[in-house]
Amino acid sequence: MTRDQLFLDTLRDLREKHRSNQPYDLLRGSGLLRQLLLDGHSLVDQVNRAHRLKIEFNTIDFTLKPPVPIERIRLHWTNLDASATPRAMTIRVDRAKLLSAPVLVFKGREFTVHDLIQTAANVWGGVHSGSAKSDQQRELTEMQVTLPASQVVAVMKQALAELRIEVAVPDAVSALRGVIHVVVRGLEPLEQAMMEAES
Repeated sequence: MTRDQLFLDTLRDLREKHRSNQPYDLLRGSGLLRQLLLDGHSLVDQVNRAHRLKIEFNTIDFTLKPPVPIERIRLHWTNLDASATPRAMTIRVDRAKLLSAPVLVFKGREFTVHDLIQTAANVWGGVHSGSAKSDQQRELTEMQVTLPASQVVAVMKQALAELRIEVAVPDAVSALRGVIHVVVRGLEPLEQAMMEAES
């Protein structure tokens, strides 16, 4: 199998994992994200050498800070997928900015897309099921263990019921779904260029 075919099949697999929206598939998607974006010689870098495309990702504007200081936030999740909120302000970012985008806050600490992908892939079973090796991995794992999605939803619904607001709050694995969609959409121009070059 060529690198180009590996890239195309990986992107196709990631797209299917996004569509399924099953926790197992989303978790396994973290391994594909790692392979595409993070690994030493990432698959995107390898296949883009021939095309030299400027890879950009469209996300909600994550540079807008919440009205409450981060240190006071117990739990917050940001869905970076702009298609999930059609009226949201959006920005286009390169890979480095995407990976540094804050996607979760737990006990007053921000976690980035990079933190989420690494932890899901290397600790929670996306690639390996192992032990947390960094503070970020330990804290994200604590959040997953102590605050399962059903508990978070129940707590948030109860708190927001007084304001007559309904909301579903996913866990960290579900947060991967938005990241997966942003990455798939951002890599579609490269996918298209590769398919055109083959024909």
